[in-house]
Amino acid sequence: MTTYRVVRFHEELGMYTEEFTDENVYAALEVRGHPFTKFNDSKHQHDLIKNAPKFAGLLGPMYDGEDVIRYESPEVYRALSA
Repeated sequence: MTTYRVVRFHEELGMYTEEFTDENVYAALEVRGHPFTKFNDSKHQHDLIKNAPKFAGLLGPMYDGEDVIRYESPEVYRALSA
């Protein structure tokens, strides 16, 4: 089973992580303001993230280890890339 790890930033909490499964990732991200947009169509990425879902307002999918797909908010990406 695939785990979907979502790292976002909250003004009071700071950087925080939530994890979802195949069964609940679409609905969970929809209610958090990140609706499904399309499937990843890049052919030059790890097999796990080929055809993985993409969500509005999140960067990814990114390979984050065996059976884990990661998504980050733009604020988190900038903080971790600095």
